Amino acid sequence: LQVGVLGNINITKQLFALVGPQVGVNITERDNNDYYNYDVAGVIGIGYMFNENLGIDARYGYGFSNIFDREFAEIEEANNRWFQLGVSYKM
Repeated sequence: LQVGVLGNINITKQLFALVGPQVGVNITERDNNDYYNYDVAGVIGIGYMFNENLGIDARYGYGFSNIFDREFAEIEEANNRWFQLGVSYKM
């Protein structure tokens, strides 16, 4: 489960930037294949509104937490990184 709080900073009437924290928690049943309980990340992005209702955005997230609760093979530390594309429609 991921929850982010992103600030929307208007650059122009159509162009905007996104920035903020995101927290994630593992809600699946724990077994030997689960790696982490939680993750704390920072998210930045940029978006464009075509009109009042329709927009697109691209985001990059960087996890600050070590996602391995235990040593995994020869790797002791790892963190999440992702790129996300989105489409929004305001009703």
